[in-house]
This record gives sequence, structure tokens and C-alpha cells, in this order.
Amino acid sequence: MNHSKQEQALALAGLLQASRCVEMLATLGNTEKNWEKPLIDSLFVFDAPDTTSVYGSVQELRPGLTLLLDLLRGQNANNMGNIASLAMNTIILNKALSSNQDMLSILGSRLEHVANHRDIYNDENPIYRAIAGIYQDTLSTLKFRIKVSGQVALLQRNDIAQHIRCLLLCSVRSAMLWRQLGGRRWHLLIGKGSLIKAAEQLLRGRG
Repeated sequence: MNHSKQEQALALAGLLQASRCVEMLATLGNTEKNWEKPLIDSLFVFDAPDTTSVYGSVQELRPGLTLLLDLLRGQNANNMGNIASLAMNTIILNKALSSNQDMLSILGSRLEHVANHRDIYNDENPIYRAIAGIYQDTLSTLKFRIKVSGQVALLQRNDIAQHIRCLLLCSVRSAMLWRQLGGRRWHLLIGKGSLIKAAEQLLRGRG
């Protein structure tokens, strides 16, 4: 197995896991805390030796790897529609970001600032607000924006909106990593066989 395919699969798993969390927030008003923790932590990993280290471990991304296999195999199509749309729009948004060096610099410095002061956040809500503020001041100003569908009453709640923006930035982090690893949109069609094999091996603990 080409190790880079496994790394690409991990980054896509992070993207889909974050997209699933966004969907859950928009439709249910809550999400799986253990699913989102490695995604939020990944925002503050600035110099990882490999892709696994960005998320802590392969185990942390098992939900995302399962979603990736469902997507690539065309399974659970009804449940995967919104998640796939969010993930694809994130990839498009990240492409716009990748050519904006000023915004990349601002994102990096703002995230480093939050990372250096994480000890002052004694629960998750301030972290959500801090990360959401970064997203709103940067990515929300681009011409292309991610539109989240869900229950209007939930989407109008400020705490839910902040939480969603936080997780959207996590999505962008994974999309950026996937692109840095050589991932391209056409790989999801032409190269999906190798990605399926990579995800299967990671789930079996053979990464």
C-alpha cells in the first residue's frame, strides 16, 4: 500500500467526520464530543511528523473512515448526501483559500494565539467562540461560502452558529491537509479504489 494513500484517506476521514458533526449540529442541535475533539485539536498542530499525529491516532478517526468508505462505495446514499455536499464545498473553499497568502498568514497567527492561551479556556464554549471568530473574520469574507442546511430554529441560535463555524474551520484544516498530501477532487472518482483499500487497512489496524 502506498503510504500517501493512507495519509490522504486519514485527511478525508477528518473532513467527513467534521462534516458529519456540522450536519448533526444543524439538524439535531448536538454532536458527538469524542468525534469533534481530535478535529479541534488538529487546528493547533502546526508541525506534525505525519498525518496520524495531526489527529492523535487512527482510532480518533474511525467514524470518519467509515463515512469515507460509505461515500466511496455509494452506500447509505440518503444519509451521505448532505455530508458529501459539505465536504465538497469545503474542498472548493479551501482551494480559494490556498491562493490567498495574506489570509493564510492571518489564520496561522490567530490559531497560534489561541493555542498559546488555551489554558484560559476552562470549558469548550470559549474555544468555540474563539475559533468561530477566526472563521468569521477570514473564510466568511471569501466570495465562495459554505451553506449549511438544517433546522432554521437551530441555525438561528448563536451558540449553534458559533459551534458550526468552529467545525467548518476544522473541515478546512482537513481539506487543506488532503490537498497538501496530493489529494485532488478527481481522485475521488478515478482513484477511489486505492482510497477504499487504504481506509479498509486503516480500520483493520494495518496502517
